[in-house]
Amino acid sequence: MSLEKIVSKVEADSKAAEKAILQEGAKYRNEQLKLANQKRDEILTDFSQKAEQTITQLRAREEAGLEMEVKKQMLASRRKILDSAFEGVLEHFRNLPASTKKQLYAALMARVTKDISSGTIHCVKGDEALFSGFSAFTKGEPIQGVGGFIVKSSDGRLEMDMRFEVLLKDLWDRNLGEISAQLFSDGETQ
Repeated sequence: MSLEKIVSKVEADSKAAEKAILQEGAKYRNEQLKLANQKRDEILTDFSQKAEQTITQLRAREEAGLEMEVKKQMLASRRKILDSAFEGVLEHFRNLPASTKKQLYAALMARVTKDISSGTIHCVKGDEALFSGFSAFTKGEPIQGVGGFIVKSSDGRLEMDMRFEVLLKDLWDRNLGEISAQLFSDGETQ
Protein backbone atom coordinates (compact mmCIF):
# COMPACT_ATOMS: atom_id res chain seq x y z
CA MET A 1 0.00 0.00 0.00
CA SER A 2 1.21 3.33 -0.87
CA LEU A 3 1.83 6.03 1.60
CA GLU A 4 -0.92 8.11 0.11
CA LYS A 5 -3.44 5.36 0.55
CA ILE A 6 -2.30 4.85 4.12
CA VAL A 7 -2.59 8.56 4.82
CA SER A 8 -6.02 8.62 3.12
CA LYS A 9 -7.13 5.59 5.14
CA VAL A 10 -5.82 7.13 8.38
CA GLU A 11 -7.54 10.38 7.52
CA ALA A 12 -10.79 8.56 6.66
CA ASP A 13 -10.54 6.48 9.84
CA SER A 14 -9.77 9.63 11.85
CA LYS A 15 -12.70 11.44 10.33
CA ALA A 16 -14.94 8.45 11.01
CA ALA A 17 -13.63 8.24 14.59
CA GLU A 18 -14.01 12.00 14.97
CA LYS A 19 -17.57 11.80 13.60
CA ALA A 20 -18.38 8.89 15.95
CA ILE A 21 -16.87 10.79 18.93
CA LEU A 22 -18.78 13.93 17.96
CA GLN A 23 -21.99 11.92 17.56
CA GLU A 24 -21.39 10.20 20.91
CA GLY A 25 -20.61 13.62 22.48
CA ALA A 26 -23.74 15.15 20.95
CA LYS A 27 -25.80 12.18 22.15
CA TYR A 28 -24.31 12.50 25.66
CA ARG A 29 -24.79 16.27 25.60
CA ASN A 30 -28.45 15.85 24.53
CA GLU A 31 -29.05 13.27 27.28
CA GLN A 32 -27.45 15.56 29.84
CA LEU A 33 -29.48 18.55 28.59
CA LYS A 34 -32.65 16.43 28.77
CA LEU A 35 -31.77 15.37 32.34
CA ALA A 36 -30.89 18.96 33.29
CA ASN A 37 -34.18 20.22 31.80
CA GLN A 38 -36.11 17.53 33.69
CA LYS A 39 -34.29 18.43 36.91
CA ARG A 40 -34.92 22.14 36.25
CA ASP A 41 -38.62 21.45 35.65
CA GLU A 42 -38.82 19.40 38.87
CA ILE A 43 -37.09 22.18 40.83
CA LEU A 44 -39.34 24.85 39.27
CA THR A 45 -42.45 22.78 40.03
CA ASP A 46 -41.28 22.24 43.61
CA PHE A 47 -40.46 25.94 44.07
CA SER A 48 -43.75 26.92 42.44
CA GLN A 49 -45.71 24.65 44.81
CA LYS A 50 -43.79 25.97 47.81
CA ALA A 51 -44.29 29.55 46.64
CA GLU A 52 -48.04 28.93 46.22
CA GLN A 53 -48.20 27.42 49.72
CA THR A 54 -46.29 30.39 51.13
CA ILE A 55 -48.52 32.86 49.28
CA THR A 56 -51.64 31.05 50.52
CA GLN A 57 -50.32 31.07 54.10
CA LEU A 58 -49.37 34.76 53.87
CA ARG A 59 -52.78 35.64 52.45
CA ALA A 60 -54.50 33.68 55.22
CA ARG A 61 -52.39 35.43 57.87
CA GLU A 62 -52.99 38.81 56.27
CA GLU A 63 -56.74 38.20 56.05
CA ALA A 64 -56.83 37.01 59.67
CA GLY A 65 -54.82 40.05 60.72
CA LEU A 66 -57.10 42.39 58.80
CA GLU A 67 -60.17 40.67 60.20
CA MET A 68 -58.76 41.03 63.71
CA GLU A 69 -57.96 44.70 63.09
CA VAL A 70 -61.50 45.32 61.81
CA LYS A 71 -62.92 43.63 64.90
CA LYS A 72 -60.63 45.70 67.14
CA GLN A 73 -61.71 48.90 65.41
CA MET A 74 -65.37 47.89 65.63
CA LEU A 75 -65.04 47.08 69.34
CA ALA A 76 -63.19 50.35 69.95
CA SER A 77 -65.98 52.23 68.15
CA ARG A 78 -68.60 50.41 70.17
CA ARG A 79 -66.69 51.15 73.37
CA LYS A 80 -66.69 54.86 72.45
CA ILE A 81 -70.43 54.75 71.77
CA LEU A 82 -71.07 52.95 75.07
CA ASP A 83 -68.86 55.43 76.94
CA SER A 84 -70.67 58.30 75.26
CA ALA A 85 -74.05 56.81 76.19
CA PHE A 86 -72.89 56.37 79.79
CA GLU A 87 -71.71 59.99 79.90
CA GLY A 88 -75.02 61.08 78.35
CA VAL A 89 -76.96 59.38 81.13
CA LEU A 90 -74.71 61.02 83.74
CA GLU A 91 -75.26 64.39 82.08
CA HIS A 92 -79.02 63.79 82.30
CA PHE A 93 -78.67 63.13 86.05
CA ARG A 94 -76.49 66.22 86.44
CA ASN A 95 -79.24 68.39 84.94
CA LEU A 96 -82.20 66.97 86.88
CA PRO A 97 -84.43 69.60 88.46
CA ALA A 98 -84.24 69.89 92.26
CA SER A 99 -87.77 68.48 92.70
CA THR A 100 -86.84 65.30 90.79
CA LYS A 101 -83.56 64.98 92.71
CA LYS A 102 -85.44 65.34 96.01
CA GLN A 103 -87.74 62.45 95.02
CA LEU A 104 -84.75 60.30 93.99
CA TYR A 105 -82.93 61.11 97.22
CA ALA A 106 -86.02 60.20 99.27
CA ALA A 107 -86.26 56.82 97.49
CA LEU A 108 -82.53 56.17 97.96
CA MET A 109 -82.66 57.21 101.63
CA ALA A 110 -85.53 54.76 102.17
CA ARG A 111 -83.13 52.01 101.01
CA VAL A 112 -80.30 53.35 103.16
CA THR A 113 -82.34 53.67 106.37
CA LYS A 114 -83.08 49.93 106.26
CA ASP A 115 -79.40 49.37 107.13
CA ILE A 116 -78.30 52.68 108.68
CA SER A 117 -80.66 54.46 111.07
CA SER A 118 -78.37 57.38 111.93
CA GLY A 119 -75.03 58.75 110.92
CA THR A 120 -73.43 61.30 108.65
CA ILE A 121 -74.55 62.16 105.16
CA HIS A 122 -72.16 63.60 102.60
CA CYS A 123 -73.87 65.03 99.53
CA VAL A 124 -72.82 66.83 96.38
CA LYS A 125 -72.27 70.51 96.92
CA GLY A 126 -75.45 72.44 96.17
CA ASP A 127 -77.80 69.58 97.10
CA GLU A 128 -77.58 70.08 100.90
CA ALA A 129 -81.07 71.63 101.14
CA LEU A 130 -82.61 68.53 99.54
CA PHE A 131 -81.72 66.49 102.67
CA SER A 132 -83.42 68.73 105.27
CA GLY A 133 -86.03 66.07 106.15
CA PHE A 134 -83.51 63.51 107.41
CA SER A 135 -82.89 64.70 110.97
CA ALA A 136 -81.26 61.40 112.08
CA PHE A 137 -78.29 62.25 109.87
CA THR A 138 -75.81 65.05 110.35
CA LYS A 139 -74.44 66.78 107.31
CA GLY A 140 -70.80 66.04 106.56
CA GLU A 141 -68.33 67.53 104.14
CA PRO A 142 -69.57 67.88 100.54
CA ILE A 143 -68.42 65.30 97.99
CA GLN A 144 -67.58 65.52 94.31
CA GLY A 145 -69.94 63.96 91.82
CA VAL A 146 -72.87 64.29 89.49
CA GLY A 147 -75.40 63.81 92.25
CA GLY A 148 -76.27 61.52 95.13
CA PHE A 149 -74.71 61.04 98.52
CA ILE A 150 -72.64 58.84 100.83
CA VAL A 151 -73.99 57.80 104.24
CA LYS A 152 -71.76 56.60 107.09
CA SER A 153 -73.27 54.94 110.14
CA SER A 154 -72.78 56.57 113.56
CA ASP A 155 -70.44 53.79 114.66
CA GLY A 156 -68.44 54.05 111.42
CA ARG A 157 -68.88 50.36 110.54
CA LEU A 158 -71.13 50.80 107.55
CA GLU A 159 -70.93 53.12 104.58
CA MET A 160 -73.31 53.24 101.62
CA ASP A 161 -72.31 55.06 98.45
CA MET A 162 -75.43 56.31 96.68
CA ARG A 163 -73.76 58.68 94.23
CA PHE A 164 -75.44 58.63 90.83
CA GLU A 165 -72.26 57.67 88.99
CA VAL A 166 -71.61 54.74 91.34
CA LEU A 167 -75.18 53.46 91.11
CA LEU A 168 -75.21 53.90 87.33
CA LYS A 169 -71.85 52.13 86.95
CA ASP A 170 -73.12 49.15 88.95
CA LEU A 171 -76.35 48.98 86.93
CA TRP A 172 -74.44 49.53 83.68
CA ASP A 173 -71.94 46.75 84.39
CA ARG A 174 -74.68 44.27 85.30
CA ASN A 175 -76.65 45.04 82.14
CA LEU A 176 -73.90 45.77 79.61
CA GLY A 177 -74.90 42.91 77.30
CA GLU A 178 -78.49 44.10 77.14
CA ILE A 179 -77.41 47.74 76.74
CA SER A 180 -75.06 46.78 73.92
CA ALA A 181 -77.78 44.75 72.20
CA GLN A 182 -80.16 47.70 72.46
CA LEU A 183 -77.60 50.19 71.14
CA PHE A 184 -76.29 48.05 68.29
CA SER A 185 -79.40 45.88 67.70
CA ASP A 186 -77.42 43.06 66.10
CA GLY A 187 -77.51 40.67 69.02
CA GLU A 188 -73.75 40.82 69.52
CA THR A 189 -72.38 41.83 72.89
CA GLN A 190 -68.93 42.82 73.88
